Amino acid sequence: MSAIFLVGASGTGKSAIVSALGEAGWTVADVDLAVATRVGLTVADLYLLVDPEERRVRIAEAIGELLDDIEADPSGSWALAIPSAALGESLEAEGPFAGIRDRLRAAGEVVHLTADLSTLVTRNGLIGPRSTAVVMPRKEFRAMLERRTPIYDAVSTATYDTTASTPAVAAEEIVSLLGAGSG
Repeated sequence: MSAIFLVGASGTGKSAIVSALGEAGWTVADVDLAVATRVGLTVADLYLLVDPEERRVRIAEAIGELLDDIEADPSGSWALAIPSAALGESLEAEGPFAGIRDRLRAAGEVVHLTADLSTLVTRNGLIGPRSTAVVMPRKEFRAMLERRTPIYDAVSTATYDTTASTPAVAAEEIVSLLGAGSG
């Protein structure tokens, strides 16, 4: 079985790279897009309009269903973009994502996508005049990175920095790095 699971913070290129893998012949899914489509929303509206707990449950269900498909077709070449919060907020966290980490590791290669903070801030639209709001988006983003990076590192079998890479090049290099082949 060839299965690649892309994990990492928002803005690391998970969706774009999984799309490039699809163009190269892989069977792909962007979990955020799959869940949003299922509930009849855009990805942005999924995060704005759906209760966070309901969204977590729906994402966990979608990942579980996709993993069932992958396990049922061990000869396929699969690639999934896993939402940034889908591995939980700590390694001890319970809830809908508790079993996802182990299933991902058992079903394929988990690649932690990274990029430097300046690139991530820009890709997430957090660049520009400093806000005087109570919540400081760049500070919150950095705190989220600090919480989730150890989780991504614990789950991943490889790391790939997307800072200076296009999605097509990243997809090609990740496949080469892992020695995986497409169907």
